[in-house]
Amino acid sequence: MADERELLKLALRVVDLNPLGVMTTVDERGYPHARWMTAITNDNLRTLLTLTAAGTRKVEHLRRCDKVCWLFQEEGQSDVVLLKGRATVEPSAVAAHESWDRMAQVARQYAAGPLSDDAHLELLAILTHVETIEVLSPRLGLFAHREVATQ
Repeated sequence: MADERELLKLALRVVDLNPLGVMTTVDERGYPHARWMTAITNDNLRTLLTLTAAGTRKVEHLRRCDKVCWLFQEEGQSDVVLLKGRATVEPSAVAAHESWDRMAQVARQYAAGPLSDDAHLELLAILTHVETIEVLSPRLGLFAHREVATQ
């Protein structure tokens, strides 16, 4: 069985190499709503940062229920990382625009509607505070679930 550091290292590798993941929120009727999003982390998976246009459904979902789940998968579908936590919508334009350059290449491939028009783009940052990390690695014969210590 892998130790804590090995699991975190594997999870970080998957997220860093494959920043396009599936973010799931809970809608107004209590149903999960999943969508592809690009996310980055700078702090060993304590937090994930993604950007969205103001007025999207995910922003409304997060105002009602802050619980989210992220799914990242290694290319070839061998290693899977599930991150669960609570998200906040940050109206800080500075945080959003500083992060945009790092995520723009991947995000632009999938963006539609408001994200495809930079001239009228109002970005919000969504910060997920990760509480649980799950790693599934069939190639390593590994399934691990860890609660993350928050500081």
